[in-house]
Amino acid sequence: MNHSIRGGVGSIRWGALLFSVPYTLLWARALVNDGRDASAILLVVAHGAALLWGLAWSDKVDVSRSISPRAGALQRWTLLGADPIAPAVAILGFFAITPALALLAVDWRAGAAVGAMLVGLALFATSRRSRKFSMAEALLPLIILVAPALVLGEGPRWSAPEGESPASELFGAAVYGATFLGAVALGLIVLFAALRDRVRDLADGLATTATRAGERGASFVAALWLSAVVALASMGCGWGWWSWAVPAAAGLGAAWCAGAMARADWRAAAIRAAMSHAPLAAALALTAA
Repeated sequence: MNHSIRGGVGSIRWGALLFSVPYTLLWARALVNDGRDASAILLVVAHGAALLWGLAWSDKVDVSRSISPRAGALQRWTLLGADPIAPAVAILGFFAITPALALLAVDWRAGAAVGAMLVGLALFATSRRSRKFSMAEALLPLIILVAPALVLGEGPRWSAPEGESPASELFGAAVYGATFLGAVALGLIVLFAALRDRVRDLADGLATTATRAGERGASFVAALWLSAVVALASMGCGWGWWSWAVPAAAGLGAAWCAGAMARADWRAAAIRAAMSHAPLAAALALTAA
């Protein structure tokens, strides 16, 4: 394997699949229950590939503008050259477009959900340099999770159990709740990354929540955001949407992140938030009703 291929593979943000696969599995389960098995399989593959492609494209644009990729739990110093990223964009583009087109042919609403995410990621990737990350902690979760779930879940069922109208919504409250909880968790990681990169962002002329509100203001927002993750996880458990494992994972992860926040160690906070999301996402995927 030559250097550019190795660099391309290494530049892919594989960890982003934790914000795709657990949630698309919940969406896919609803599709399977509706008799749309082929759509379910294609949705999981298309969403994951499209997410990796969109992030790789965004990183490539950032590098072409002489800034290192932002908004990730890890600082990707190895991505300062444009060449390693180019193969990743090309390869992921093929694996994203092919299942997306197949999904559009099999189930137009599911294809539209993935298409909405692709359009959103493309707009994010190519948006103006100075403003690109100004609301990234809200925009990225909206593009990656919330918008596709709304496009897919608001559509009517193809079939329904006896006594239930086929026109009822595909998703139940638990699926929407789990997706929204994942979106909040993703936004928290992006916000921690903005706090970590605040000095570099100021030097590069980038507008973020941390550069506009300052470290104190942004850290206050992060504390509220972290509390929201625990509150949503606990409320969902109380409403019977998922098991006690979800608030347990959220609470332990929040305590772990709070330790780094107390020291203003935003690099550690971003990494801990990303790592603690893994058991949270697994618990949601396994227990959400």
